[in-house]
Amino acid sequence: MNANGLPLLALLSATGCVTPADHASLVRDSAGVRIVVSNSGAWTKADRWTVAQTPSVSIGTVSGDPVYELSGVTGAVRLDDGRFVVVNAGTSELRLYDPNGSYLGSFGRDGEGPGEFRRPAAVLPFADSLLVWDSRLRRMSVFTTAGRFVRSFRIESAGFTLAGRFADGSLLMHPRLLRPTLEMGDGLRRDLAPYVLYSMDGDSVGAFTWLGAEVIIRLFEGGGISAATRSLNRQTYAAVTDTSVFVGSNEAYVIEEYARDGQLLRSLQRPIAATPVTDARVAREAEAIALRLPEERRASFRQNWQDMPQPSALPFYSGLNISADGHLWVKKFSSLGDPNDTWSVFDPSGRLLGQVELPEGLTLYQVGDDYVLGRWRDDLDVEYIVMYELVKPGR
Repeated sequence: MNANGLPLLALLSATGCVTPADHASLVRDSAGVRIVVSNSGAWTKADRWTVAQTPSVSIGTVSGDPVYELSGVTGAVRLDDGRFVVVNAGTSELRLYDPNGSYLGSFGRDGEGPGEFRRPAAVLPFADSLLVWDSRLRRMSVFTTAGRFVRSFRIESAGFTLAGRFADGSLLMHPRLLRPTLEMGDGLRRDLAPYVLYSMDGDSVGAFTWLGAEVIIRLFEGGGISAATRSLNRQTYAAVTDTSVFVGSNEAYVIEEYARDGQLLRSLQRPIAATPVTDARVAREAEAIALRLPEERRASFRQNWQDMPQPSALPFYSGLNISADGHLWVKKFSSLGDPNDTWSVFDPSGRLLGQVELPEGLTLYQVGDDYVLGRWRDDLDVEYIVMYELVKPGR
């Protein structure tokens, strides 16, 4: 479906003003909305981007100095001066490392007082400050880039997570799960959900409405109700730039860009058919999850998984990221049963360039002009923050 609710083929045939941007893409305008349809990537074998085989910086250790032992990392960012900020939620603190990965210091601790955290979940640079989101306290704390606490403010809405921030400092929050009601009935469901904008004082200053996550509603005797989402369910993803937000709902391979005021600007599309969810895929996914559980819980989990309703088709993607130079990175759908980590890269005009393969097991946090940064776990489940060179031929 396109931004106006038309099927993709209807969109391409609706007018005669479709013009080729290059051999791989078609571009047209519809009611002021720029639509870019990418049939294939523009990169040749010679100019495609790759990631270096080994990291240029690695922070973490199996044992030794505790300042390098990471636990429960929920975010990391490389600052303009080359320093790294790591959200080490396992110790309720943020750690600073120099451009080579050497420890500089920490700030924050477990608690609810000023500069303390219960569940630090993300860090965002903003001007000369760091914004740290605490998902348990529903609180945003502001620090200097040296780690000095400045102030904090609460986000009153429950059940929201941080999607990103705009250049004016406003924050976009999205709901984790639909709040279930008895009227919804029992089964698989997907509804519209509010994505709320908050000021740097914690005031609600606007909202978008997009599809929320696909959830499984279960009703129990006595009036109980629950909502859950599984790894094969469709989710909506958002990536915020200084002035706009890219949103993908997974109803089709479509990513839409909205201005800060809610105006639809562009629709990036790929004519890709959905992949049906088979019984074999459900079983493989269940087994991959079960093997991570204690043995005594595996049988009941497998049965519970099989009893739940499954979606008819797999999601198209499972993550969005905006690079420092304005490229949109879209992660090919993957879950515990998939070893590969492939990202499609769209240039600032919306054309698909091609795919970049990331190291297996890397959770991507940040894409710079010439690097990727993320969290990686070894075979012992030890966490590392690693930075790899992003190789761009001809540069």
